[in-house]
Amino acid sequence: MENEEKKFQMLAKKWKEATLFTSSMTEIIDNMSYREIIDMGKDALSFIFDDLKKNGGHWFFALRQITGDDPVRPEDHGHYEKMRSFWLDWAERNGYNVDANKKRDDCFA
Repeated sequence: MENEEKKFQMLAKKWKEATLFTSSMTEIIDNMSYREIIDMGKDALSFIFDDLKKNGGHWFFALRQITGDDPVRPEDHGHYEKMRSFWLDWAERNGYNVDANKKRDDCFA
């Protein structure tokens, strides 16, 4: 898992640097590094949740793509803090320990 974490950290850093000064969601989610994180699939989830909790960021599209789920109520789409909270709750309910940056083995979803 260490190599996956290094890969995620490298890609997330490149993505954040490349999109730091853009407000275009299209540019943010079409970035090659972001797409590579999505391609990591479920291996990226614990790292995404950890980053979302610690630093925030526009991880919602990636989370929907990887999980096939969207825990955010329709009326809360576009409300960043509510979306963040719904996804972090989803992570806990599905066995992701966002504080420890690891998936709990006994709750594999």
